[in-house]
Amino acid sequence: MNVLMCLPRFICIDRTINAWMDKKYQPDLEVAQKQWHHVVKTYANADIQIWFIQPEKGCQDMCFTANAGWYYQGKIILSSFKGKVARARGPEIPCYGEWFRKYRSRLGGIKVISFPRSDVSFEGQGDIVVVGAGGDRKHDVVLMGYGQGRTNYAAAKILREIHDLPEDRLIPIRLVNKKFYHLDTACLFIPPNMLLYYPGAFDEKGLGILDALGLHMISVSEKDAENLVCNGVAVEECGETLLIANRTSVELKTRLQKHGIRVAEVNTSEFLKNGGSVRCLTLFLPEKK
Repeated sequence: MNVLMCLPRFICIDRTINAWMDKKYQPDLEVAQKQWHHVVKTYANADIQIWFIQPEKGCQDMCFTANAGWYYQGKIILSSFKGKVARARGPEIPCYGEWFRKYRSRLGGIKVISFPRSDVSFEGQGDIVVVGAGGDRKHDVVLMGYGQGRTNYAAAKILREIHDLPEDRLIPIRLVNKKFYHLDTACLFIPPNMLLYYPGAFDEKGLGILDALGLHMISVSEKDAENLVCNGVAVEECGETLLIANRTSVELKTRLQKHGIRVAEVNTSEFLKNGGSVRCLTLFLPEKK
């Protein structure tokens, strides 16, 4: 696995852009950096190759690289922020675009695409969960979150056109809980056939979409959900599945262990103040050749 990360050098809450953020509860910069380095070390121990982008002053949330864009099938589609999110995070995108263009040849010649509609919001990997089928990209189902004033429903049609995907391969799913404003805060696909999800983040139609995927479904409690367990990252390590995530209840750990999944806890308390955890700190890049 290849990932892109960014040191939380300038993390703060200058502009509030989600329900987690409160200017009275600022992240502790020193603690945040220690927690971030712990995630980096955990990734390195799991044989994940890490790339780094320099943080830019004034970009309070640049450490959440998952919202820079979405990489899939040889293309990185840069995010398109709107409204108050654009005022807080818009300056990041030119930085990310420059980085991808600089390293594109070393990343397998990926195509860098600016989002083509200035009137449509798309917040990158944060609102994308790819459900694989034994590693066969031809049978992936891409879920795209919308509904909390972040990624727009209209982005689904644009993403389908860019990747030449039919409607049943890229499916918009509505989020209905303000604390779960991006899809990756509310559900996590764990290969080969498991979905970790919080039912309270979705409406009845959304739950039906998830159920129709035919996966082994594990619902998480409200407490685990609010610890952003679903914002973890699952990797293969020495023949077993490792879930790298924030604080996880004993009950959930036990349920996962029965399915051969080991949990590696990494404390991301300072990042939760800005509304993110492990996966938010991680942008997936092309696989290692």
